[in-house]
Amino acid sequence: MRILGTERDLFIFDLDGVILDLMDGFMQNIIRASEAIGLSNGHVERYFEQIWNGDIQPKNSFSDNISAIWPELDGCSLAELVGNIQAVEREHSYPIIIGSVYILRFLKLRGYKTALCTANMLEAVIWKCEAARQHDYGHFRGYRGEAALLSIDLFDYISTPDHGSSGVAKPDPEALLYLFCQSGIPARRAVFFGDWSPDWEAARAIPDLLFIGVTSGGYSRQAFEKQGVPPAQIIPRLSDIIHIISFPHN
Repeated sequence: MRILGTERDLFIFDLDGVILDLMDGFMQNIIRASEAIGLSNGHVERYFEQIWNGDIQPKNSFSDNISAIWPELDGCSLAELVGNIQAVEREHSYPIIIGSVYILRFLKLRGYKTALCTANMLEAVIWKCEAARQHDYGHFRGYRGEAALLSIDLFDYISTPDHGSSGVAKPDPEALLYLFCQSGIPARRAVFFGDWSPDWEAARAIPDLLFIGVTSGGYSRQAFEKQGVPPAQIIPRLSDIIHIISFPHN
C-alpha cells in the first residue's frame, strides 16, 4: 500500500487518541478523581487546552502530566491521585473513535501487518479494549457493532512499557524499534499513527519511518505543525487514511 506515495507494509498505532476517544471524558475523569481527595481542579482544562493548541509541551508520562497540574503533591499523594484516576477510568470508560476499528480490520483483511505502541501497560490495554466494547453508544447501533470488533488480536505485535520494549515508553524510540525487530519489517516500510508530541518525537528519531499525526487526541493541527510535522502528514482521525493511500495497479 502506498501512503503519501511511499510503500508501507507495517502499520503502527497509538491507542489513546487514535483508536480510543480519550478526549471523550478524559478531563472529566481527572476532575472526578481529584475531587475525591479534595484537590482544586479549575486549571485542569486550561492545562490540556494549552497542550492542544501547542502552547506548551506535554510531559512524557501520564504521571508527569498530573504532577505538572498539581506540582504541590508529594510522591505518595501523586500515586494516590493517579490510582484514583485509573479507577475512575474503569467506571467511565472511553469509546472507540468511529472508523478506527474498521481501518484495523481493513488492513488485516488485506494482509498487512499491524502493531500497537502505547504507554499503557498491557493490562490497561486489555481492559480499555474490553470497556470500549461494553461502552454505552446509545442509539448508534453501528458504533456498537464496530466496537464489538475491537480486540488486541487485531494487532500482530504489541509494544508497551511492560511488554516487549525493554521497559521503555515513547518518546524513547526503542518502543518503536522493538516492533521492527519483531516484525522483520524495516522502518522505511512502516508508518506510525500518533496523536501528540511523544509519538512524534519517537518517530522522528527513526530515519525513514513515516509519521501521521491524527487530531482526534491530544494535539490540534496547529500544535503538530508547530512541532514540525508536515501538513500533508496530519489527518483528522484514523479513518481519514483513505484520503492519503493508494494501491498499486495490477
